[in-house]
Amino acid sequence: MQGSSSRQLVLVGFVVGLAACSLNTRSAPPTAMAAAGVTLPPDRVQIDAFEASRRFALTIEQTTQVILDSSDDPNVRRRAMLWRMNGVAAAQDAAFRFDPFVSMLDLYALSEQQRRFFTDGGGKAHFGDLQPLVVARVTETHSALREYFTRALPAARADSMAAELDAWAERHPIEDELFGRATVTSVAARVIRTDETSLFSAVGDVQSRLRSLDGRVAVLQQSLAKQISWQAEYLAAQALSASRVDSLLGATTKLAGAVDRISLVAEGAPDLVHGERTAVMAGISAERKAVLAGVSEERMAVLAALDQQRDLVFQELSRQRAATMKESEALVTRLMDRSSERLDRLVDHLVGRIALLIVLPLAVGIVILAIAIFAVFWPRTRVVVR
Repeated sequence: MQGSSSRQLVLVGFVVGLAACSLNTRSAPPTAMAAAGVTLPPDRVQIDAFEASRRFALTIEQTTQVILDSSDDPNVRRRAMLWRMNGVAAAQDAAFRFDPFVSMLDLYALSEQQRRFFTDGGGKAHFGDLQPLVVARVTETHSALREYFTRALPAARADSMAAELDAWAERHPIEDELFGRATVTSVAARVIRTDETSLFSAVGDVQSRLRSLDGRVAVLQQSLAKQISWQAEYLAAQALSASRVDSLLGATTKLAGAVDRISLVAEGAPDLVHGERTAVMAGISAERKAVLAGVSEERMAVLAALDQQRDLVFQELSRQRAATMKESEALVTRLMDRSSERLDRLVDHLVGRIALLIVLPLAVGIVILAIAIFAVFWPRTRVVVR
């Protein structure tokens, strides 16, 4: 329990210390800047150092890309790749010194070393016809850094410091494309004209250090992918021997010829396509006309067949109607005959009944009358006879 409490107290004390440091948002300029007479804020000088390093590296990258796009010489291309990899790395390394103004001093010294290397040193004939371009670009970088000293320092102080750095760069030249070089870190106190104890003991506040660390991380993050691709490109170029390069150049020549032939075919392709399209459209038009003519003939044949079928249907209907009418007339005749026969029989029966009804009573009356007369007259006749 006591050990845990002690660790908590230590942690609280550390946090309080950090909070106290963070409250000091604007500390005094580092001793290097104060001794040199720089009036700019430390954060501004730090930003200027990162920006100068970025422009330094960008100039190298753009120049080497022009060389790689313009030259087929394997040696020139190899030197350009080495300069791009090692020069950019040296520019970034110079921006990461213990003090931002010392970073600016080292960047200026690097630019002078680079200018001397490509102007009078071992790299004066590295790029053939493109050498003047390289000299002009590295001279521009050197002039830009020299102009920064003019803005940041009094004129006399800037001239003396630049002259001393130029002399130092002459004594410590770059020997080859690997850009192995001495830095001004060890002689910064002498250049600035201060003692090393005060120079190396000067530290900024916590926030300044954190901002510096953020800047370094950002620079490395931006260049890491490029460095990897440059290394891969260089290794791939080195892996190909001279014979392979020659064979590749021959294959490229053959490919160029093939491309030229393809270009000729492509140039004539529009007329060929136009002719083929015209022929195809003419064929389609002829086929369309033939199809329409065939459809018209089929339509006429179908209409004729329909007319014929219609006439046959009408004839059959007429025949059926006539037969039906004939059968109807015969049926009516038979019905009329049967009706007449039945009517005749009915009339005869009716006449017989009527006659029976009339004659029978009359006959009965006559008989009765006869009997009555006979009865009246019969006895008298018998008496008279006696």
